[in-house]
Amino acid sequence: MDKKARSKPMKEIVQRITSFNEFEVFYFGDKVILEEAVENWPQCDCLLSWHSDGFPLDKSLEYVKLRRPFCVNDVTQAELLLDRRKVYRTLVENSIPVPTHIIVSRDNLPEGQTDPEGFLEDHDCVQLGGVRICKPFVEKPADGEDHNVHIYYPFSMGGGVKRLFRKVDDKSSQYDSNHPGTVRRDGSYIYEEFLPTGGTDVKVYTVGPRYAHAEARKSPVVDGKVQRSPDGKELRFPVLLSPQEKEIARMVTLAFGQKVCGFDLLRSDRGKAYVCDVNGWSFVKNSKKYYDDAAGILRSIILTALAPHWLNSMPMLLPSHVESPGGDGGGVGGIGGGDGDGFMVDDMEEMDGNPEEELRCVLAVIRHGDRTPKQKMKMKVQQPEFLSLFERYKDGKGMQAKLKTPQQLQDLLDATRTIQKQLPPKKGTVDQQEDELKDLRERLTIILTVLEEGGHFRGVNRKVQLKRMVPAAAKTTEPAPPLTSSTDARDSAPDGNASPPAPSVPCGGSGAPSLGGSVSSDAPAAEVLLVLKWGGRLTHAGREHAETLGTHFRAVMYPRYGPAGGGLLRLHSTYRHDLKIYSSDEGRVQTSAAAFTKGLLDLEGDSLTPILVSLVNKDASMLEAFGKGASDDMRQAKEVLYSQLTWDGSKSQGQALVSHLTSTPPSPAPWAASSSGQPPGSVPNDGREAASGQASPRRAPEEPAAAAEKLLAGLQMAGGDSSSLPGSPSAASAAAAAPPGPHIRNMPAKPLAILHEMVAQISELVDELHTRLRLIPPETDVGAGRGACAAGSDE
Repeated sequence: MDKKARSKPMKEIVQRITSFNEFEVFYFGDKVILEEAVENWPQCDCLLSWHSDGFPLDKSLEYVKLRRPFCVNDVTQAELLLDRRKVYRTLVENSIPVPTHIIVSRDNLPEGQTDPEGFLEDHDCVQLGGVRICKPFVEKPADGEDHNVHIYYPFSMGGGVKRLFRKVDDKSSQYDSNHPGTVRRDGSYIYEEFLPTGGTDVKVYTVGPRYAHAEARKSPVVDGKVQRSPDGKELRFPVLLSPQEKEIARMVTLAFGQKVCGFDLLRSDRGKAYVCDVNGWSFVKNSKKYYDDAAGILRSIILTALAPHWLNSMPMLLPSHVESPGGDGGGVGGIGGGDGDGFMVDDMEEMDGNPEEELRCVLAVIRHGDRTPKQKMKMKVQQPEFLSLFERYKDGKGMQAKLKTPQQLQDLLDATRTIQKQLPPKKGTVDQQEDELKDLRERLTIILTVLEEGGHFRGVNRKVQLKRMVPAAAKTTEPAPPLTSSTDARDSAPDGNASPPAPSVPCGGSGAPSLGGSVSSDAPAAEVLLVLKWGGRLTHAGREHAETLGTHFRAVMYPRYGPAGGGLLRLHSTYRHDLKIYSSDEGRVQTSAAAFTKGLLDLEGDSLTPILVSLVNKDASMLEAFGKGASDDMRQAKEVLYSQLTWDGSKSQGQALVSHLTSTPPSPAPWAASSSGQPPGSVPNDGREAASGQASPRRAPEEPAAAAEKLLAGLQMAGGDSSSLPGSPSAASAAAAAPPGPHIRNMPAKPLAILHEMVAQISELVDELHTRLRLIPPETDVGAGRGACAAGSDE
């Protein structure tokens, strides 16, 4: 149409082609194209035709059949470019690399059917014909003229959808965090894997099979803001093509029969390039060198087809006023990454300091921002519902199952609710069995509370592990604690491989040797260790700190070109700076990395999900840079701590950590249930200190104020001088009776007894609070809320 035929790039090229009076150019014009019959169109020897909005492609085909001119671009194949499904099939048939994808065609479906046979949509993936595309993935309309592309993000990264569209002012995309994540079904679509490209897109412009000009721009998937020059044009920067990319450009030109065309190239972090779209007739804007090259190549193509004897008689000379700011541009007879004269390309050559020295790299290792406390709960379970989950999601070795996806966590939530409903009602008696049931109820309530938090499973701050338990080969003299009282919800280190004591140990978690011989991974598990982890979420202050640090890092490390540190932005956008951001798979670390990147690159928007997916490389092995080399040191440190925490000064010994455990040791029983300080029916252990000097069941609840005072006194004793404990030896005697190994500052003389006493007092205080809540009349102002809380505790 006239708008494109008389555009600035076309005028520049036509002016150069006609400068030696070899050609006469006719513009058909919109009126002729739309209103006149093809028989009345001007006759020509060479036709330059392309599709644009409103262009009658069928009339162009009729004209070609009628007049048979030489076509620079094959008009008969131009129809392929209007359907992305045909574009992708053509690319695959010609062995041109494309992202992994599926084509979902909804043309001519039976009435009432919305999906073709075999198409499946899950919460985090789509599948067709055995090909599974997991989020994040890209959804493209089959219509090549429809630019409303969607990017779907996984719930583990925050979910939501990024909507890409044609540029409107300075916006090219918008992120919708409230989108349910379901794909569109109002037409045919292509679904392809999302390939991180470092926040940039590469557009390649070809003129014949042996010339290509490549430009990079800021990708719209990052924050959707279009970078523009002072004159309002989008900033693009020439880049050099690799040999593989040059071959891709040649193959695209030949496969579609389009000598002048443009296509989008994705430079993946995998080190490989992929074609994701072919656009047809396209020209570079604002590059005089490209105009010279394109005019020279088009002249050669046309004369070769129509008047080859003119090629040598009147050679095409480039205008003398043409200036090229760089020397690596592509030209006639070869494919290159031609330099242009766009805004801010080659004005950074001057370097300060010693000319013999060059800064080659800047490395930064940054810790995550402020977080909420990390929490962990462990419990051995034998319920069929939990065992069924383990069998369903266990790994290839059959030793553990990791539950992180929304579907897996939903299955665990349903199983926990089922088990809770099956528990017997409470009894009024106090015995070991009732204590175990109460402990189990509390742990199930914790699981439900964690899984139901927020009403959905978005985010990366909750996960559950189920580890197979196997019988121990040798029995220890230390009695086994009750089924569910051997572990606690506590702040924890991120190893996540804690194991209960004998008679069974978990396998496959931390590299501990399996006891009791080899265990077949196909055999059903009789018991598993459930490890629930939550918390550790980046706080609002943590995100703000990370973003501010990125801004300061840019301003300090790259201070040139403006007070905000514009040097890095210019380096990164011109491909002079190879910026890579790596993060572990911990949620708070990923979020910190995305917030830091937002400040570092001056990105806009409130959501970090697009930045996290596009620019942050997740590497789970970063937490294991030295493999398992630190396991022995960690085990020795735990042995020393456990020995000192259980130290008996009168016997000059502490309890030994079971040798085959390489992770967190079991917590001692929280209260004394017999005169020996052991659970009823257990074998006495002389090395264990009792929580109380008298044999008694759980004491009657005290007044909350009295219980709180005792608890505070216990905390003060634990943190103060050990000589303040009743009956403790003098400072000299305590030093003489101190355990061997590193000295732990402010360690009390009887840490185990203090811990037991504190647990008993906390339990009494909680029981008293529950009793007080039940006694509050429901008609009071706060009765409704507290009554609901008490009811929730009883269930």
